[in-house]
Amino acid sequence: MEPLAAVTAVFAVFLTTVFLLWCNHYYTDIMSFRYLLYWGSAAIFSAVSLILMAVQRKREAGTASGKKPLGTAIAGWFRGLALPWKLLLVYYIVIVLSTVTSDYLYESFWGNEGRFTGLFLLSLYALTTVLIAKNWKSGPWILDVFCLGSLPVMIWGLTDFFNMDIFRFKAQYIADSAIRQFTSSIGNVNNYTAYVGIVLAVSAGLFCVTEKLWKRLFYFVVLTLAFAALFTGQSDNAWISIGVIFAVLPFMAFRTKKGVFSYLMVILAFLGAVLWVRYISETVPVRNHGRIDGLIVHLIKIGGLKKMFWLEAVICAVTGFFAYRAKTPEMPKWMVRLWGGFIAVCAAGFCFVLYDANFAGHAERYAKLAQYLVFSDSWGTNRGIVWRISMHVFHQLPFLKKLIGYGPETFGIVTYAYREETIEYTRQYYDAAHNEYIQLLLTIGIVGTVSYIAFMLSSIAEMLKSAGRRPYIFAIAAGCIAYLSQASVNINLPIVAPILWLLIALGLGFRRMDTEEQKSTAASDMAAAQTEPEEQKTEPAAEKGPEETEQKTEPAAEKGPEETEQKPEPAAEKGPEPDKEETNE
Repeated sequence: MEPLAAVTAVFAVFLTTVFLLWCNHYYTDIMSFRYLLYWGSAAIFSAVSLILMAVQRKREAGTASGKKPLGTAIAGWFRGLALPWKLLLVYYIVIVLSTVTSDYLYESFWGNEGRFTGLFLLSLYALTTVLIAKNWKSGPWILDVFCLGSLPVMIWGLTDFFNMDIFRFKAQYIADSAIRQFTSSIGNVNNYTAYVGIVLAVSAGLFCVTEKLWKRLFYFVVLTLAFAALFTGQSDNAWISIGVIFAVLPFMAFRTKKGVFSYLMVILAFLGAVLWVRYISETVPVRNHGRIDGLIVHLIKIGGLKKMFWLEAVICAVTGFFAYRAKTPEMPKWMVRLWGGFIAVCAAGFCFVLYDANFAGHAERYAKLAQYLVFSDSWGTNRGIVWRISMHVFHQLPFLKKLIGYGPETFGIVTYAYREETIEYTRQYYDAAHNEYIQLLLTIGIVGTVSYIAFMLSSIAEMLKSAGRRPYIFAIAAGCIAYLSQASVNINLPIVAPILWLLIALGLGFRRMDTEEQKSTAASDMAAAQTEPEEQKTEPAAEKGPEETEQKTEPAAEKGPEETEQKPEPAAEKGPEPDKEETNE
């Protein structure tokens, strides 16, 4: 492996394993330490990569025949960029402008008034994404490492749910009122479920597209643990990730019969995890486990849950039997289109329910699910009041600030005037919107928010272009979608956010590798096509030569002294004619 590729692989492995587990002083400094750990490792990786790239470029320049003018080179470079990179450039320009024009330049650069996601950290996200995507040359084994690295995180979280506190992180360093807000090596339960949601998406995606039995078993274990971890993570954010995963998976799984079987197995794992939670609620004393609340409470109360599980198991067995014995592995193409139509109808229905509950005055129709469907100041553990204040502040911003915001991570400063209101209503103040997109709207404006979302979506679309030839890319895309969906009710922290940027970089890196491979194959095919006609032209000439020589010299040899006596013989021995016919045939 080349040094540059090796350095890139080491950094990716570090982020998916060590970074997620390394803590300094329990939960007391988990965010600040993880921030230092990330920017320190990212800075080292970036510096080493840039040095190696400079050395490599110098070697290539030594063998190059000519040099283009700088302006021409830059223009050509920009034209050659794929859409995601152009959008990333726009996004980065906006956050730089937002920072330098901010009234809080220091705070915008370092992000110290919030969760450290200032210009400095965002610059590292962007730079490492470019470097990984450009220099990644390894295989999909990194996804196996990612899944393997998730196991201790999820198992730790499950032991915390059973109040075991095996590493004594909670015993002496967290107030009793906040104990249930922290878990595993991630810290805040909302970010824990955000991370596990990514794990579920990646492992389920890999399970649906992998052929090897031992790998399928491994991914199934990971996704089953992920379901259990999400149900016991004590955060309803998890349900957004779960819903999106179930909606997205069939777009890849329903292409093959084995994929349909795999999707049904994911549903079986889901039902099994729900039954497991119900068993805990019925048999384990309350003092020995964490709170069971939220949407999972409604699920465990469903009648006939065991029958549903066993019916699903039978369906899986029958489907698997026929899927593995099928002569043609592909499913009809209309299956994916039908699923797309179903999701569109469901999305439209959900939008109607939200409208009916919040604007049409029919909230009473949805009494049992009012806490999820009817927006108010108390919605989403008081997220409603924060969002209302945020949008009120945004409407009051000057036009320029609406475009580029007040500077990264300045939400707490911009909304400072409303602290008393939030403290009076919720007994706490908020330095984050608990919605990444609303937070971006205030801090980097409309242009920054749109360019960020466009970069993420275009990156996913770009990597999916290669999912047909490299199916594991779909799992990466699913992980990104899972994070971006739950971000609508969560905070961006330098604990889980680096994993999103890593997945984006890996997906674009695999896409680059696939494109280069296609170009190489096309060039080889073209070269082969050009050499074939030349061989066809030269081969007849090579075969014809000896015959022509023989045919021309033989008469000359026979022409000698008996020329007058053998005049009729050349007509009888017109030899070359049959040879020409053979050659033509």
